[in-house]
Amino acid sequence: MNSDIDNIKKIILIINESKQLGIKIIFPNINLSSYYFYVNNKKEIVYGLGAIKGIGKNSIEHIVNIRNKYGLFKDYINFCKLIYNKKITKLVLEKLIFSGSLDIFNINRSILFDNIKEILLFIKKNNINNLNFIQLSLFKNKDIIDKFIFKKIKNSIPSLNKENILHKEKESLGFYLTDHPINSYINIIKNKLNFFFIKDLFNIKINNLINIYGLIINIKFISVKNNNDRICILNLDDNTSNIDVFIFKEIYNKYYFFLDLHNIIIINGYLKYKNNNYKNIFIANCIELINK
Repeated sequence: MNSDIDNIKKIILIINESKQLGIKIIFPNINLSSYYFYVNNKKEIVYGLGAIKGIGKNSIEHIVNIRNKYGLFKDYINFCKLIYNKKITKLVLEKLIFSGSLDIFNINRSILFDNIKEILLFIKKNNINNLNFIQLSLFKNKDIIDKFIFKKIKNSIPSLNKENILHKEKESLGFYLTDHPINSYINIIKNKLNFFFIKDLFNIKINNLINIYGLIINIKFISVKNNNDRICILNLDDNTSNIDVFIFKEIYNKYYFFLDLHNIIIINGYLKYKNNNYKNIFIANCIELINK
C-alpha cells in the first residue's frame, strides 16, 4: 500500500478489500497516523497522512516529530501551538481538518476550518511556538490563552453542513471515507423504486431498462463526429462503485437543470458496452432529482 500512497484508486481498492476481510481501518488520526500506512499491534490498518492530498512530506514529518518529542496532542489548541511554524500553512491545516485527522478533538470540522485564520494569527502575534509554549505551560498565561482561543471556537456557528464537509473530505482524500452523502437519502430512494447497485450491473442484460441512482462526481461533454451536437457524460457514484452515464441531446435538453456536480439523481436507462472493450456505460432515458 505504501508504494502506492499517491494512487487513490489502489488505496480505495485495498480499503474495500480490508473491510470485506473484517480488518479495521483507523481513519486519519493526528495522534496515531504516521506518513505511511502501518499495521498496529491490534492488526488494524492505520491510515497514512501521506495519502492526504496537498500536504507535503516535510510538513507531516514535522508534525510526527513534534508528537514523538512532546507526546500526544491534548486538544486542538495544544496541537496548533506545538506544530506552528512556516511548514504548517493554512492549507495544510485545512487538509488535516477535512481529512478527519483532527476529529479526535471532538470539534465540528467546519468550526475548525472557520477559525483557522484567527487562531494562526493569534499564535503568530503572540509569538507562540512549540518552544515557548512549553515554557508558557509552567505559568497561568497558558490557561488564559487557551480559554481565549477556545471561547472563540466554542461560540462559532458552523458555516458548512454535513454534506459540504463530506465533499471537502473527498477533496482531501480523493474519496469519501467516513461517510457518503448518498446515505442521507437512501430511505427516500428505496421507497421510490426498484433499483440496482452500480457494482451489480455486470450481471444485468444489455439494453434492458433499469433504474440506478447516485451522486454526480464528474461532468464532461464530448463532440459528436460530423455533427454539431454534444454528448453529456456524467460519472455517477452510488457508494458501491461508479459508472459513466451518457446523456444524449434530447434527454439532456429535458433534464439539464438536474445535472449539477454533487446532485443525487435517479436514472432510468440501459447498459451498453463501450467500444467492444466490455466496459459498461449507461445510457440515460429519464432522470429524477433527489437531493434538492
